[in-house]
Amino acid sequence: MRVDGSKVILERVPDPFELALRGPKFARVTFEEFERESEEMQDALFGD
Repeated sequence: MRVDGSKVILERVPDPFELALRGPKFARVTFEEFERESEEMQDALFGD
């Protein structure tokens, strides 16, 4: 939702999962890189 002058405009927000599956790809990450990053983030958030 946004305001444009005196109008309120409602716009559909794309489904993030649909966008991830069908949208353009701009990064290349291996499964191992993804897993390592995920584990590091979990350690930072939740501890060892």
